[in-house]
Order: sequence, then structure tokens, then C-alpha cells
Amino acid sequence: MVRIREGREFYDDLYETPDEDYDDEEDELKKLTFPDQMVGRSKELEQLHQLYEKFCGEKKRESEKLPLLMISGWSGAGKSALVSGFRKELEHKQLKRKPLFLYGKYDQNLPGQESSTLAAILEAFVIFSKNLEQEEDLEEKTSILASLRAGMHDDIETIEPLLPRLAKLLREDTDPASVPCAGFTWDRLQYLFKSLFRSLCSGGRPLILYLDDLQWADQNSLELIEILLKDQSLKNFMILSCVRSSSIADGGLNKWLSLLDEDRIEKMELKSLSLEETGLFISETLELKPEETSSLTMAVYNKTRGNIFSTIQALEELYRKEIIQFSVISFNWEWNVKAVERLQALLSDDVLEALISKVETLPQRLQMILAIAAYTRYVFEIDMLEYIIRCDECCKVDSRDELTALLKKAVLEGALTQSVGSPRYRFTHDKIRQALQSVVSSKYPQLIPTIGKLLYEFAKEKRGSDWMYFAASNYIHPSAESEDPAFLAELFLESGQRAVRLAAFAPASKFLKQGLEALGRMETPWVTSYHLTLNLHNLLADTEFNLGNLDSGKEICDIIVENASSLLDKLHAYHSYVMALAKNLELEKSKQVVCHVLELLGERPTRLKGAARFLKLRKVKTYFKKHSNEDLLNLPAMTDERLVWSMKLYMNLATRAFQTNDKNFSLQLSLKMIMLTEANGLCGASALGYALYARHLKESGDYVHAMRFAELAKEVCKRFSANRIVSYFVIEYIDCWCLNPASCLTALQHNHRIALSKGEVEAAFLLSFAGNKLAFDLGYPLRAVERRATEILDEAKLNQMALYADRVKYNRAVVRYLLGFESLPLDWDSIGGGDIDFDNEYLLMPFYYSRLQIGFYFGNLEFAERMATRLDTVLVADNGFTVMSNALFFPGLVFSGLARQTGKRKFIARARIYRDKMETLLKAGAVNTKNKLLLMDADIFACSSRASTRSIQAKYDEAISVAMKSGLTHMVALGSELAGEFFLSNRQDEEVARDYFSRAVEGYRLWGARAKVEDLNNRHGELISHAQASEAKSTLTSSSELQMCDNSKDLELISVHTSLNELPG
Repeated sequence: MVRIREGREFYDDLYETPDEDYDDEEDELKKLTFPDQMVGRSKELEQLHQLYEKFCGEKKRESEKLPLLMISGWSGAGKSALVSGFRKELEHKQLKRKPLFLYGKYDQNLPGQESSTLAAILEAFVIFSKNLEQEEDLEEKTSILASLRAGMHDDIETIEPLLPRLAKLLREDTDPASVPCAGFTWDRLQYLFKSLFRSLCSGGRPLILYLDDLQWADQNSLELIEILLKDQSLKNFMILSCVRSSSIADGGLNKWLSLLDEDRIEKMELKSLSLEETGLFISETLELKPEETSSLTMAVYNKTRGNIFSTIQALEELYRKEIIQFSVISFNWEWNVKAVERLQALLSDDVLEALISKVETLPQRLQMILAIAAYTRYVFEIDMLEYIIRCDECCKVDSRDELTALLKKAVLEGALTQSVGSPRYRFTHDKIRQALQSVVSSKYPQLIPTIGKLLYEFAKEKRGSDWMYFAASNYIHPSAESEDPAFLAELFLESGQRAVRLAAFAPASKFLKQGLEALGRMETPWVTSYHLTLNLHNLLADTEFNLGNLDSGKEICDIIVENASSLLDKLHAYHSYVMALAKNLELEKSKQVVCHVLELLGERPTRLKGAARFLKLRKVKTYFKKHSNEDLLNLPAMTDERLVWSMKLYMNLATRAFQTNDKNFSLQLSLKMIMLTEANGLCGASALGYALYARHLKESGDYVHAMRFAELAKEVCKRFSANRIVSYFVIEYIDCWCLNPASCLTALQHNHRIALSKGEVEAAFLLSFAGNKLAFDLGYPLRAVERRATEILDEAKLNQMALYADRVKYNRAVVRYLLGFESLPLDWDSIGGGDIDFDNEYLLMPFYYSRLQIGFYFGNLEFAERMATRLDTVLVADNGFTVMSNALFFPGLVFSGLARQTGKRKFIARARIYRDKMETLLKAGAVNTKNKLLLMDADIFACSSRASTRSIQAKYDEAISVAMKSGLTHMVALGSELAGEFFLSNRQDEEVARDYFSRAVEGYRLWGARAKVEDLNNRHGELISHAQASEAKSTLTSSSELQMCDNSKDLELISVHTSLNELPG
């Protein structure tokens, strides 16, 4: 047999030179060798190198937006070959750091592809893990693993279900981690992949992600790509993709591209070779001059129109039919002139037809083996193929060597390619797979379910990949009479579990319903296959709730409650329904269901009246006086499963009580949880009991003991790996009042990461939202805060958390108005936007609070006064640091401002009420209110007719100085603005007012409050000279930076120069 493969790796997609040995007889023949340099692609290669230098090279531009490079072209244009050539050129360059190259391909021809969310990206890491395992450069291998370990932190075990080989490398041991196969939420998957990419990019190592056939990508893949493109912490990184021009409009890619910013897309259209380039390619292949091959070139070009894949197929077909031959007389390639004239008839117009004709020349046995292989993936391993070809008697082989020899023949004939030294084979073209699949589907359809069954068995024995389960579930129908219903139900359950793990809930629902259909063939599945039936129903209920199908999820839960044999087996369904109700804003109904289930468990969550609640509170206080935190932490672990469930339900009920502003019930529940813990031992939910009790103490002004129980809650949370919603309550409602704000921001970020890694969506969201509010309060750049708030809002909508989405929307409104992204309307009552449920105090509070701030910042004090009055009625709904301190701070400034404008004593009296409340908090231990109290004092003092100008200025300067020392540039700006307003309105001292306004403008500019700068210039532009603004800028910046250098606690997290990637979450 002749060998015709050399050189074509530059033109065939995914081709790598095979390493087989050929017999002497074959080596004596002149081989048809294709050029080892790409023809007609120098311009495109140069463009790829320029893009690499721009984002990964030594002279990269950090400020540039990272684009997706999309190489498009018709099938066979050589898109993947172009990337392969680019990669090889990079490998031969003398680069300071060797780039990592991650490759994955989306597979259209695999049934169940829609279930394989993130398939190509996962495949890229699977291949990367295998290559890393075999890396011979120990220094490079050690460096990569060190970067991954440093970046992944505690998430190494979390990635075990997704990437077991990589997790094993990172663990440095041989035993798989004991990780529960819990489902990954979409937030959790995003977080894990961002961590992986960030870790690989750390230390200046370039990273290239290449995704082939992007037109078949699932929606989650596209969303993750967009997230990676917008992640400013990813340096030395670029994303390449190939798409088929004929298929872009067929899927979701086109719509996604239309929504992506234009500057995020860099397109490269790969056109067919010209006649001249085709001639050059053919002449180099035949080692002749272009003019000598002109007749052959014209004939081939007329048929292939310069498509490089078709051109190669044509030359191989002519060679195979011996129209092109190597003359042993002239030692040149020759072709029959008359045959050239008949070339139009000899070459097929249809590439697929030509490929099928090539396949049909293969021996029947090899055809069937390849046809079975076509029902796996475009790339397959020989051990899997050896296992599944047992489905057909004629395909069986006596040994691995025999199968290898058969596959070698397929490689020689151009149907497969093989990487050097690898047991992996690839189909040279998707159309070859289609042709082979049609052989089975048309002639041997009965083999397809058997292939599916063997794939499933192989996956179970060898810890196979997810796609094997998905493909098997698509190949076998749940009503297949030849299969045991229990076996089918197990297959569909495992496929559903794996789909849920990838956050592919729609395919998971389909698989699980197929499992129930299979069980429906049994007379009494709840008797004969109880646990299998229960697990299928539980997972389907969870999946339906994740899809937002509350009614269908409830129907499944009702079936479980009706058929489960014990109360414990019903609790998961009850809990899932309760969580779904809360997400759907049916909080009261959620509380009712929890109370009902607690009664079934023998608990009595009845409301206690004042005296009874007081007695229980005194009993708990007495207990705590007698026992230290060490005593409490030495309590045994709670072992009674019913009590553990009761505590979990009490935890849920307490959270909903908080959301509905039911403070007394929330306190009562925390006391109940504490007493259950005292009597029966600790569990994860005990931490929330301590956290809510600490919150009660803080509200009572007892910050010292509040901190004690906050620390106790943290320790219990850590010991039992409790839900991180505990951390949210502790940090937001206790720590932020008393501890360094920078450390609180770090703690929020840390716990947000843990919550995501555990799949705790609600806790992760609350921690991220709290971090965003605190970042705003600490003067982070507004653009970064707004960008993160938008991401949080999208996450809330994605996870169907409408309650939280509205809170984010109202808080973000303040930032957007300051940035100038929103224009102030003529009707101020429309500010803050959207309908509001006036019965929901949990939403009313941020609604009024955001409107109050907008009114204050833009000088509409009358509107702000109305909002402050309304806010007073709902303030108890949230006493977290950022909200409550500002709900005292801004109304206080509104009323002192009105007092200065109108001279009315009623306003100064109200301002003092807010000021006194703030002072009470400070004296009780809320040290982080000092900056705000000083500015409130100065503004109230400025309303006194008896105070001297010098003493008033000293008050303002003190507040500004403290803010400057803390790095709070936005507070410096606000204090300067208020001082300027005082000197302008009360003393008519324009010179001093001008200095303050100039400083305010520069402070707001540094903060990013463009609309506020415009507002000041519109109102006081004549006072703000450019020269003095520059002088103010110099003073402000240098003083602020000097103080931040002296106070390391503020340096990274409070600096106005903090980048987006340093924001929590």
C-alpha cells in the first residue's frame, strides 16, 4: 500500500503525524508528500502573532480589552490547520516563557451533546492534565502545579468530580478525594473555571485557549467565554476559536455574538486559496514548477475552488486511481493528459460522496469497527473501542495488536489520524464520521442500543467521562423491552446526576423523566426498587425547581411525601420545596411549610409572647454566663438525624424571618437552636443560632458580648463546614461595625469563595452583595463597583432570586446616577425605577435608602427629606453596617442642610436626633462610624449662629483629615463640598469656598462620580478655577497616598486605585 500522509498535518484539521513503522516494500515507493509549510496563509499567521504579542508578549498592552479571535471559513478551509501552524511557530520561537496551549472541540455528531455543557472547555483541561502528567520538563511541571495549588486553595477537592486527573496531580497522592457528588450551580462552575484560568495565567505565563467548532457551543460555554473575556485579572491570556461560516446562523452563537461588545470580537475570515496559491501548493507537492503543473492545477481548481481539504482529497483520489504516478524513469511525477481531460467526471462534486467512496474501499470488518467508533466521539481511545466492538460478532478481534493493525490501515487510508505515541485516534473529518454513522443507522440500527449499553458499562468500570453516560442515555430508549427497567432507571439517574453536576438542568430533567418512564414498566417500583425510585424523584424535584418550574417540582414532592416510607425520607423533598418557595418570593408560605414539617418532627415552633420570650432569653443568658466559648466548643456533635434536620429547618425558618423583618421570631428561633444545641450537641446550624443571638446583642448595644458570640459562630461554622450564610450574618451585622473594614472586605471575599465552592448560592450571593455595598462605602472606584453590581444582578436573575435582584438594582441605581449612566428625570418620584411592593419592608428599605442618597448628592433636599421620613418607618428591616450607618448619616446631613438653607429649628433638631443615634453606636463600640459622626458634627455645628467661622472650619477640616488618613477619598470630597456650601451661603467667603469646591471636584473625579463633578461645575463653576483645581489635586492625592502608605491596613482594599479584580467575589 502507498503512503500519502506526510506534510498534510498543515492542512487536515487535528492531524498529527502517525508514528507507525512501515514495511520496506512500502518505503521503496515514492510517497505523495504535501508541503511542510503552509501555502497562502502568511498574512493570517502574522495577524495571529500580532495578537499574541498584544496580549501575551513582553510588550503587551494591559489596558486593552481582551477580544475573542474568531477564525471563520467554510468546511475544509484549513482553520484548525492555521492554528496548528501558529502553535508550531510559537514552539520554535525563542520566547521568555513557553505558552500553555489548551485545546477543546465541540462535537455536533455526538447524541446528548446538549447535555455536555462546557464540553470543549472540560476536554481542554482533560487533555492538559494528561500532557502535564507526562511532562518531561520537571521544572516547568513543578512551576505549573505550584501556580495551580496556590490559586485553587481549598478547591482542589471540589474539582475532583469534574477533573479527577488534575485533582490527583494537585493533591500529590493516589487516592481520590472523598467528595460528595453534589450538583454544581452555574455560579459555582463559573467560579471554579475562573480560578483555574487565573492560576494558570499567574506569574506571567502565557495561556492560549483554543476552541474548535465554536458554532456548536452550548450557552453555558458562551457565557463562560464572555466572563473570561471581561475578567481583568486574567493577564497573558488569549482565546482563539474556529467556526464554520455555513453554520454560524444555525445555533445560539450568532445571537450571542450580536449581544457581545464589538470591541470584544476580532474576526478573521479564512478564504479559499486563489488559483495561483493552489498552483503553488500542487507544484510544491509534485516537486515541479508551477507552469509545469498548470493543466492539473486548473482542473483541480475548477473542481475544488481552492478549498485546501478538497484539493488534498482530489490529489489523493487521483493518486489512488493511478492517474498521478511517479515515474521511475524520469524520476518525476507524471499524470495522464487524457485522464486530466476526464477529470471533471472522475472527481466528485460532493466532498462527502468522495469520502464515502474512500471508506467503501476499506475491508468490511474495518468499516464496521470504524462505524461503531463513529458512535463515540471524534477522538477515541483504543481500550474503549476494544470494549464496545463486542456489540457485533464480525468486529471481534483476538488481541489488541490485531485491532491496532486494523486502525493503522484506517490511518493509512486517511480515515483516521493518530498522535505520536498515543492510544488516541481521531477522525480526519466530521463528514467521515457522518458517513460511517449512516452505515449503522441504515443497515444495523439494532446495534445502536447495544453500543449505548456497552458505553455505559465501560464508563462504570473505567470511571469514564460524562459524555459516555449522555450518549448511552440517548442510544437506549426507556421503553426498550430487552432491557431491565431497573438497569435503565440507574443509567438515566446517573446521567441526570452528571448533568446536574454541570448545571445542565434541562437535559437532566429529560434523563430523569426517562428514568421514571422506565420504572413505570414495573408494577410496584416504590416497593421493589425503593431507593432508586426515591433518588430519581428527589433529584427530579430539585431539577424542576432549578428550572423555575415550581408547580411541576411541587407535584414530584407530593409524590415523594405520599410514597416515602419514613418521615426522614420525605425531608429532602420538603426542604427543596421550602427553598423554591423562598426563591419565588413566597416567604410566608415557605415559613408555613417549615413550621408544618417541624411539627411532624415533634418540634413546636410557636410564637412566644413578651414574657415567655423574656424568660427564655434570661435562661440562655444565665447559661452563657456559666460557660465559656471553650466549654461550648467542647460540646459533642449532634448525632440524632431527626434533630439535625430540625436544626436545619430552624435555620431556614430564621433566615426567612429575617427577610420578612420578623425580628422577634428570628430571636426566638435563635434561642431555640441554642437550647437544642445545649441539650443535644453541636451541628452546623448551631452557628446560625449563635450568629443571630450576637446580632440581637449588638442591637441592644452590647457590642462586647456580640463579638464573643460572633467569634463562637465562626468557630462552629469552620468546625462543621456550615452554610456560609452564617458568615454573612456575622460579618455584615457584627464585624463591619467594629473591625477594620479592610479585613471585613477580605473576609467577605474569602467566605464568598467558599460558599461558591460548596454550591451555596444564596449565601454566596449575600456575601458578594455585602462586599459590593461595603466597597461603595469605602470609596472604591465607582466604575468597578457598578460593574460588579451588574454581575451580581445578572447572577441573581440567573438563579431566579427576584427578591435579592431588586435590592441590588436599587443599590446600583445610586452608583449609576453618580457615574452619569442615568440622567436625572424631571419627575424625581420615578428615580430608583421599577415597581415596588409597599408591603415588603425588606425591599422598601433599599428603595427609600437609594432614593435618599440620590436626592442628597444632587441637591434635591426636599425630595431627600421625604425619603428619609419614609425610611424611618422601615429602617429596622436591616441593621447591617453599610445600610444602617448610612441611613443615619445621609438623613442627618439632609436635615442639617435644610436647616442651613431655611434657618428652621425643626430641621436642626431632627439632624441632632440622627447624630445622637450615631454617637450612641460609636460609644457602644461601633468604631467604624467615627468618620461619619465627625462630618455630621461639623455640618450641625455649621448651623449654629454663635459658632465662629474658624471653629466651624476646624470641624470640617478635622472630618476631612480623618477621611484622608483612612484613604476615603469620596468622604474627603463630600466633606469639602459641605464646607464649600457653608462658606458660600453663610459667610459669603468665596475664596475659601472656592478652595473646598476645587478639592471636592477632584475627589469626586478620583472616585469616578462624573455626574457629581458636572453637578458641582454647573452650580459653582465660576468659583472653581482650573489652576486651583490642579493645586487641590496635588494636595489631595499626595496627602491621601502618604497616609495610606503609613496605614498598611488601608493600602490595598480602600485605595481609590483598587482594580476590579480586588473587589470581593
